[in-house]
Amino acid sequence: FIGREAELRQVVESVLGVKQDRTPVVVGIRRIGKTSLLYKVEADPDITRRFYCSLIDLEDRPRTETTESFLIYLSERIRDCLPESARAKLPFSRQDFRDEPYSAFERFSDALNGLQLQRRVLLIIDEIDKLLAIIKSGEERQTQGPLGPHHVLQPEVLGALRKTLMKDGAVRMVFAGLPTFLEAGYGDRL
Repeated sequence: FIGREAELRQVVESVLGVKQDRTPVVVGIRRIGKTSLLYKVEADPDITRRFYCSLIDLEDRPRTETTESFLIYLSERIRDCLPESARAKLPFSRQDFRDEPYSAFERFSDALNGLQLQRRVLLIIDEIDKLLAIIKSGEERQTQGPLGPHHVLQPEVLGALRKTLMKDGAVRMVFAGLPTFLEAGYGDRL
């Protein structure tokens, strides 16, 4: 990690800055050092003083990912970064996510916001373009009609992420991925 200190400070200052309604996005071609930069953000002392961090690499998520499995995975990653005392206060039941994934994730997010944590949660999501590719793959499989959250990763999951960001500020996010991520728009629910 040499010569990337300016980029590191830019991302850290964006996360910590006054304009916290913005979500930093790190974009670049493969093997340019995006993931290394994210690890540095996660370990930055200014960040760790103010956030419980979870670096989530989506590269190895299966193409058969469903909304249900992704929201369970994301919620588990959030829980894992919190102190044990906070984890016990969060409603988390795999069965609830299986029954109603969006409602379960919203209850989880609402409870997280209500915890009044000493630090906020920072989700550092690497390979976000992979998530978009899985969503697109699911859309292409819907030839016989819409498939539900138990069968595909629906685009509405991006709306659930956005809604989590817009709540009382308990969660911030940093995204990283290929330049194709920047081509996503409102139609992608971002």
